[in-house]
Amino acid sequence: MVFTVPTSTNASTPNSTILRIAATITATTPPTAGADTVLHVELFQGTAGFNGFTAIPGTDLPFPITGATTIASLESLPLNITVTAMTRLVLVAYLTSTTGATFTGFVNAGVMMSIGDTA
Repeated sequence: MVFTVPTSTNASTPNSTILRIAATITATTPPTAGADTVLHVELFQGTAGFNGFTAIPGTDLPFPITGATTIASLESLPLNITVTAMTRLVLVAYLTSTTGATFTGFVNAGVMMSIGDTA
């Protein structure tokens, strides 16, 4: 789901700041994984009116996956990433592997932001 950064009511600080990203993964069946299997949860941004999105540097949360992984949680280090009002954000989960790994389960995540403030 894509969401839009709100416009601040404070005219002197119209932008917002991404402070943290957190995610939890839960496998519903045992993953098939090789040594290089990683599930990523990453924040992407786009401009209103366009469907293209680019990764926001510093927002990738990598979860190394093994056959024994059933649940895991990660939180980013403190972030200080400015985003302008009306920027579209989407949190994406994707799997990287050279071994044809699979992951079936759930990803829950959230973004902590300061709206119209300086962090």
